[in-house]
Amino acid sequence: MKRQGIRCFGIEEVRKLLNYLKDRKSLEREYFIVDLTLNTGLRIAEVYSLNVGDVYDRKRLKVIGKGDKLRSIPLNAEIRRHIEKYLSWKKKRGESLDLYAPLFVSRNKNRMSIRAIQRAFDKVLKDAGIDEDFTFHTLRHTFASVMYRTVRNIRTVQELLGHSRLDTTMVYTHVSEEDKEEAVDILSTTLKG
Repeated sequence: MKRQGIRCFGIEEVRKLLNYLKDRKSLEREYFIVDLTLNTGLRIAEVYSLNVGDVYDRKRLKVIGKGDKLRSIPLNAEIRRHIEKYLSWKKKRGESLDLYAPLFVSRNKNRMSIRAIQRAFDKVLKDAGIDEDFTFHTLRHTFASVMYRTVRNIRTVQELLGHSRLDTTMVYTHVSEEDKEEAVDILSTTLKG
């Protein structure tokens, strides 16, 4: 789906991707990366820099984003359950759960590089049969678009994304045909009581 110059996953593509990943135990790391990003709107560099302590037993994720700006993102119950499952998976694999250990590691037990995260994401898209023109950043765009359509509060989306300027976030306020249909239906109901 394209919204005002940005590409977003449609809901069906998101479900297809998550279902594909959920069914493959060997892709638990990739599944968690995608799920976490869809639920937080993190940039790839922010995903890269996460340590175990950033998510362990937390209800909020604190990240330092662009411009060394600290932001706090609430973690919903669903993603907190996935964090527990992922950390359990890491432990079974013999990966460190030290609070300062990298959250995502490569086969050689080093912090997974930004490039490796992007490559893993590209491979998952291809294997899931989803358009390969999407980038990792599409997950962030999808988070923002769905968040705006759900809460209808652009300032909330701005804060969650860590944008300094509101006009940067305004790209997610595109009005769709569904939005217009819903608006006139609500108007009709409101006017007639």
